[in-house]
Amino acid sequence: MIYVASPYTSIEPGLETHRYYSVMRYVAEQLKIGRIMFSPILHCHQLSLVHNMPCDFEFWRDYCLGMLNNADAFEVLCLPGYETSHGVNEELKFARTLGIQITFVQP
Repeated sequence: MIYVASPYTSIEPGLETHRYYSVMRYVAEQLKIGRIMFSPILHCHQLSLVHNMPCDFEFWRDYCLGMLNNADAFEVLCLPGYETSHGVNEELKFARTLGIQITFVQP
């Protein structure tokens, strides 16, 4: 399973939704060619909105790192803001401690 990290949280109106659709497009393309992927943004964006849950990494940290702990590979979808994303940087740090393959993907 490939864990897909991407920036998400933003104070800029509409940016979280734009990032959600960007990662959805990427994961859909990859699933069509048979790659098995998991994206916490894709899985949790609607969940957060519908059930009034926080959208920040601090709330989702244990969930994200727990899923990453089961991954065989780690991909960073390099959307604008990925370099400064707290969540992406925490996930990268954890992936390195796990020793799993890390790939940076340009959308």
